[in-house]
Amino acid sequence: MAIVGVLETGMFFGTINTSASASAQHNFGSSSIWSRPYVQSFFNNDDDGSIALGVSQFKDNKGTHNGDFHPGIFASNCTSVTFHMSTTDSIGEAVLTTEFFG
Repeated sequence: MAIVGVLETGMFFGTINTSASASAQHNFGSSSIWSRPYVQSFFNNDDDGSIALGVSQFKDNKGTHNGDFHPGIFASNCTSVTFHMSTTDSIGEAVLTTEFFG
């Protein structure tokens, strides 16, 4: 199968003296996909600073799948992917990528 398209968005999120999380979603018509996030930049605010990225949910013709899919997912008949980013005492920027196969 060849890559026939790409959907890519960015996410900027961070925390100072605390931990928190955020999410972003890619929605599209039913497709065979490969989705994964990448850290683009990372700024540490303290010695315990960290960032965690992954896919937390995807939907396909079998329903909604929740979990901690690291580093990403391959799925057929998929219609959406939700990315999750958690930070502790850090600020980061991520690239969220979904590639489409045909």
